[in-house]
Amino acid sequence: MAERDRFTDEEWYQLASAPGSAFTAIVAVNRSGVIALLKEGFAMSKALKTTRGDSDLPPVVHEMVETAREASSLPSWDSDSPDDYDQAREAALARLSAAGQTAAKLQPEEQDGYVRWVLALASSAAAAAREKGSDAAISDPEREMLTEIERRLRRG
Repeated sequence: MAERDRFTDEEWYQLASAPGSAFTAIVAVNRSGVIALLKEGFAMSKALKTTRGDSDLPPVVHEMVETAREASSLPSWDSDSPDDYDQAREAALARLSAAGQTAAKLQPEEQDGYVRWVLALASSAAAAAREKGSDAAISDPEREMLTEIERRLRRG
């Protein structure tokens, strides 16, 4: 796993856990019901599985997918469980900022591929369930959150 060797365990975890943090941020922005949450979770899981066949993504992303499959190899994140959606969203955004700082160590084309990957996964979750009162596949609050996720991942 040569790609992983470029990072400390904590840095690798920050990068590899960004899709989960992006999912949390998307879910927390609309506070959808259980059915919508399940649809969003299944959509993200399906999108993650299709990553394996995407040759446009950098090798570092493919290695992260393998790491995610071996979740027990990731160190635990030292944080308290959030008590509400707002805390969950803020905690997720903080983790995405940390991932963005680490992603700055990637080569520019790797960083771009990494950010596109995380955004594609988060977008698939956002588009999986229509929110109440919205005819759009991705609601305005979700679209704003996707923009914020990208900003945090690219800010490094």
